[in-house]
Amino acid sequence: MINLKKIVVAVDGSEISLAAFDWALELAALISAEIIVLTISDRRTINQEDIYPAFLSDRKVKELIEEYNEKDKGVFKDIKTQCQQRGVKVSTVVLYGLPSQEIIQLASDEAADLIVMGAHGKREEFYHEFSSTSERVLKKAPCPVLMIVPRRKPPKQGKKTPEKGPYRPILYST
Repeated sequence: MINLKKIVVAVDGSEISLAAFDWALELAALISAEIIVLTISDRRTINQEDIYPAFLSDRKVKELIEEYNEKDKGVFKDIKTQCQQRGVKVSTVVLYGLPSQEIIQLASDEAADLIVMGAHGKREEFYHEFSSTSERVLKKAPCPVLMIVPRRKPPKQGKKTPEKGPYRPILYST
């Protein structure tokens, strides 16, 4: 029998990542699992000179602290409230780096049993089925990945009606 105790869920504030959190919360509530909610400050969007200790200005330290506080009072506050209402143990983590590497590393460090994330983040376009970040996580994850993708309308030649809700899950077991 599979025993899920820890679920890592990656959020970036986008609609699809919040849908991934909803899936993780529902699953965690059903099986009494713990959720670790992760958000990453993407290193590709910050100048390297701004973060190395030798160049780390007081202004940059203040910006990084404000970014964490903003997430803790914004997205994380709502997430913590929802988990508390459902009786799910939750912890939140803000990391800096390449998102795929940070998700994989955290899941490995925490011995996570499942990663839940959106197929795209807020910076991604829907040119491909998955973003480069989600593809890297799918390929290198230390545990199964539940990937949430947008629901798409069926082709016009078919008479099937679209499924309710904007997202559908994909489970990719590693």
